[in-house]
Amino acid sequence: LFLRVVSTEMNREVLETTIHKEILDLSAVVYARLDHPSGDGIASVSIRKEHLMLWQQCEEDVYAIASQNTRQENISFVSITNSISGMLSEEERELLLDDELMAMESPLFVLTNEAKLFGAVCMLLPEVMDQIVDEKGDDLYILPSSIHEILILKTSELNDPPRLQHMVQDFNEM
Repeated sequence: LFLRVVSTEMNREVLETTIHKEILDLSAVVYARLDHPSGDGIASVSIRKEHLMLWQQCEEDVYAIASQNTRQENISFVSITNSISGMLSEEERELLLDDELMAMESPLFVLTNEAKLFGAVCMLLPEVMDQIVDEKGDDLYILPSSIHEILILKTSELNDPPRLQHMVQDFNEM
């Protein structure tokens, strides 16, 4: 069991039947992650309140287990350049990313979990966010780009909230 983050408003109906906690305008939802036996994929299933009766568990205990498991996942916090590089083949990397670009310090970072599955939940983990603030030593913008990751930018790099809001809307329309 793990947590994933969703928009509370956009998922109001589904949230009525699932195990979750509301945090500002988001909800952390408990789900089960199922690895395909061949290793070729992962499925996920939201945990519904009706499951609790079958398991003879209470909501608080199930949420606590999912929260603990989520906290134990390996976190990935890398520059956007390194994130993109990691998605490319060696040949694509050579064609698209030269050494100069790779050596540049990117002001934009990607935060997710190692599995890159529902990793936006990392923004709800205070210990993770505290570590990032300590490392970056600055105020930060948190840009929710998808349910799988968030983008983080130092406010000193670009202090233009309307432009950032437009960026987030563009990400979410993709």
